Amino acid sequence: MERMQIPRTDPRHQTLVKLVTDCHRLSKKYMEGRYSSWTKAEKMDAAFIDVTETDEKGRKMNPFERQIYIPVSRACKDVILTYWIDVFAGQRPIMKLHPRGPEDVKPAKLHEIVLDYQNERQRLILCLYQWLNDILRYGMGDIKNVFGRDYTTAFVTVPTIVPYPVPHVVNKRVEKRVMAYEGPKYSNTDPRKFFPDPRVPTAKVQDGQFVGYEYGRSYYYLKQMAEKGVYYNVEYLKAESPGSEYPGVYPAEDEDRHDTTGAGSNADAREMSLDENNPWFKIWEFYIELVPADYELTESTRPEIWIFTVANERVLIRSERMINAHGRFPCVVGQYDYDRNNLFSQGFYESVQGMQDLLNWMYNSHIENVRRFLNDTLVVDPTAVNIRDITKPMAAKGAVAQECLH
Repeated sequence: MERMQIPRTDPRHQTLVKLVTDCHRLSKKYMEGRYSSWTKAEKMDAAFIDVTETDEKGRKMNPFERQIYIPVSRACKDVILTYWIDVFAGQRPIMKLHPRGPEDVKPAKLHEIVLDYQNERQRLILCLYQWLNDILRYGMGDIKNVFGRDYTTAFVTVPTIVPYPVPHVVNKRVEKRVMAYEGPKYSNTDPRKFFPDPRVPTAKVQDGQFVGYEYGRSYYYLKQMAEKGVYYNVEYLKAESPGSEYPGVYPAEDEDRHDTTGAGSNADAREMSLDENNPWFKIWEFYIELVPADYELTESTRPEIWIFTVANERVLIRSERMINAHGRFPCVVGQYDYDRNNLFSQGFYESVQGMQDLLNWMYNSHIENVRRFLNDTLVVDPTAVNIRDITKPMAAKGAVAQECLH
């Protein structure tokens, strides 16, 4: 990758921040239209009944004293998910390479072994599980796949010449920074934090101009990335976060993160910052196709994909050209109901929502009726009602059934 640092005082800084902000605003405007449906799907996935839910006339959808959810849709979803996992990950290695000719047999086998190690290292099966689960639940799922390196420290033995009392070699153990992993790095994305170009259908995400992600990171993490040469301008973020009120924390409009069960997962975003030395920042990472010469990045007049990262909605901390993605965005998007004409497609839960609501209503209404009838006292006019219909009810309602039996 070709990295470059743009100081905050540089006029290009504000131009690029505005570009990222405009991309985020455009995508979120359309993505927000799906959030209510996704929240409903999450409740169905958790077998949760919202007792406050009303229909278009304001009447309660679940007016019963006892609420029982019949998790048929969840069971069907799990069956489909199990089948998909077996299809994608039932073989070993998960990714098989087939040679095109005799000269490719050995290289294909060796590369297959490398891929299998990388998949194990990155826990690809869990990534696939979450991806397929998101496709069923939300109608779409995304896997972000980038090339990366992980470093760690290890003790190694280094031969050292000691001149006294006579020159000789001594093995010393020293701590050294070594590379622990190099290769593809997979990660799942919360659909609410994924921002593709809404001008093209989700099935054609690679035809858009940008793809973006939103996530939270601490100041310590940003500082570590700055030491590696990936981020810059991090010192401005720390300067903007004095005291206990952190501008870098998620703003109020983003504090309504989805809570599917009412169990309290919607913690105040400001609690993410533990102390003033390590505030929590909102990060926008966008992969944008542009002509570098138009933004005075380089002299190239050919469209290229660049990575821009903005922290705190106003500080550019990363700008570099992406050169190892073969001209494609680093995302794999799947759909439940594949559609290359519409922007979004519905998920599994949306397709069965009517049947699930009907099933819940039938069971709950029947139980409510049984509970009410157990302790009721009936006042009956024997001249107008056949008593045997009440005292000895059968399939044909008492008297008629009794006559048939006799």
